[in-house]
Amino acid sequence: MDQPPGRRYLLMSVGAQLFGVMLNVGSLNVLGNMVRRGIKPGLTEEAQRIAGIRLKRMLTATLRGFSSALIWTPTSVTMLLVLSGIPELTWEEYAPLGLLWSALFILLGAVLDRFSYPRRNLGYGQGGSLRRLIPLVALVALFPIIAFVVSRGTGFDLFAALLICAPVIGTTWIGLQYRRAGFWTACRLVVRRLLRSFPRTFTGQRNEVTLFASSGFIGVVLIPLIDPEHVSQWLNMLHIGGAGLMVLVSLLILAFSFVGISAIVTVTVLLGVIQNMPEIAIPPMVQASVIAITWSLFAGVSPFTASLRFISGYAGTEPLRFGIIWNGVFTVLVLSVMYAALFLYLGAG
Repeated sequence: MDQPPGRRYLLMSVGAQLFGVMLNVGSLNVLGNMVRRGIKPGLTEEAQRIAGIRLKRMLTATLRGFSSALIWTPTSVTMLLVLSGIPELTWEEYAPLGLLWSALFILLGAVLDRFSYPRRNLGYGQGGSLRRLIPLVALVALFPIIAFVVSRGTGFDLFAALLICAPVIGTTWIGLQYRRAGFWTACRLVVRRLLRSFPRTFTGQRNEVTLFASSGFIGVVLIPLIDPEHVSQWLNMLHIGGAGLMVLVSLLILAFSFVGISAIVTVTVLLGVIQNMPEIAIPPMVQASVIAITWSLFAGVSPFTASLRFISGYAGTEPLRFGIIWNGVFTVLVLSVMYAALFLYLGAG
């Protein structure tokens, strides 16, 4: 937060992505609080205006950084659903490309932020050393590495290994916080903390768990009810090729997200339909990339997403205003670039 504006945007975005890998939506609580506490509004009207701009830029960077993690991280529901719907593609195969899309996602946001605000010399200085971020990067890398080793050693799927490792790593992290109390005392404190916090935490998340489970169930149930031959005939009548189909899929995900229909439903159904249409050959990497990028975009623009509702609360503005006014240009820009790339790669036919 003490870095110059351009570097600050990149650091907030990358930091939000790293926290998002570990904490998912909880990372927005951590970083949102940090931003709010770190900005001093000042007494004059000009100081308050500048503080408002800093708040907007940092929270926008935080949201986009968190959203970029959804494009590749194996701990996200996005990757779980996308790779479940595309059986021939594994996370290990997709991850390098997903990381590239995530980096371009952040860089495009940084360029837009730079050109949206004129450069002003307000005496920010050079900020602190970035070497302090190394332990955080190492901690984030440790999670998928351990899960990968467990997956290879047990034969479990990577996502199953992640589910096994997550509570073990989390419990170990809690224990490290009590390490000065001695081993046995630390063990008792960990057990006491788990017994006190777990029932409250799980009870508080019952709505989210129910939403995820029911949305996935609805999506799976709807797939057999859709006739792929009828869909193919309809697409042939419209003369929609592979690129046009993926653009249509992306727009449907976004459109339904604005009327409160979870992407878990739309992605599950649409991927099921695509897999049953072999005459329209779309590479699995393209399918995964388009859906993951679209999911990351609607997480930052739809007022019904938990991520946008969290971050807009720290901004003191409505989710719809944050998503459309503050983040709308970025969303349109990313969609335009992605759609253009689709037609260049797959062709218009």
